[in-house]
Amino acid sequence: MPRKRKIRVQSDENAPPKATAKQNAPKRPKNQKITALILQTQEHAHRHHEKYIKELQKIYEKDKHEDFINDFLLILRSTMVRDVNNEYASNALGFCAKFVAIHNTEETHPLVKDVFKWLLSTSSNDINVRYRLCEFVNLILKSLGEEAVLDDNICDSIHKYMSERMSDINANIRAQAVLALQRLQMPDDPNDVILKQYFFHLSTDPCIKVRQHIITSIGRNMNTIPPIIERLWDVDEKVRRHVVLQMSSYPVRSYKVAERLTFLEQGLNDHSELVRKATINVMLPRWLDSYSDNYIAFVGALKLDTNDKEMQRFRKCALQALQHIFK
Repeated sequence: MPRKRKIRVQSDENAPPKATAKQNAPKRPKNQKITALILQTQEHAHRHHEKYIKELQKIYEKDKHEDFINDFLLILRSTMVRDVNNEYASNALGFCAKFVAIHNTEETHPLVKDVFKWLLSTSSNDINVRYRLCEFVNLILKSLGEEAVLDDNICDSIHKYMSERMSDINANIRAQAVLALQRLQMPDDPNDVILKQYFFHLSTDPCIKVRQHIITSIGRNMNTIPPIIERLWDVDEKVRRHVVLQMSSYPVRSYKVAERLTFLEQGLNDHSELVRKATINVMLPRWLDSYSDNYIAFVGALKLDTNDKEMQRFRKCALQALQHIFK
């Protein structure tokens, strides 16, 4: 059995042929029951999905695997060409992702293997298709649950495919690729390739949305916090605000004292009202709550007493924070 890799909260005899979106228009599925069932899910984002999954599973068990997977992939192809804002297509893909995810077992299920093989070997000039391919991988990973594991070869294929998409000309596709890699990262490993890619694109990608998604996706620890803090100086106020909001949920005691001061200094004095409000209305209350509204303990958590300069920095920041708290 192939080695399994836990993903974070993550024989080719029956494999479908390698496909590209440039091929001729897809044939009609042989088993129209599959089409009819998936069409029903387009009307509902989540309602009745459990019921429809059971019905689709019954069809799968009665059908030959090869016939079912061919029909299933034909439906995926026809759904992915639809506009990325098409709600019906999104609902159908969400349902299909859940159906794939329930087959993820200790020994890789043929359905999981074949779906990923098709997804990660398909290329297209169509922006909608490229976006949906990344989105569908992301949806499957989300549906797998917190303790899910995947074969190493599948994880490696996802990484390779999404790494290419992180350089896609379309920003929305790059953003989806960022999300798809989230559960494959290993934040505790300072040499993790995905983390290095995140840090690189965090400082170079011109799209606000992509930078925001990277900030959301990076696993937090003492090694990954500094690159995120650097975004407090991002050129865009939305990214700076996003840093404050995202990092407000990280335990304040896990920050170094100097990092706490940096958040408050930059957040309270940012020239953007959006950033200042996020710091005053979200970060400060959460930090204070972490110290059970004990103002002395809160102020003590900001104290740097290594030298006169640091003491002056502490007094100025603590005073400003208290002024906003008692305003």
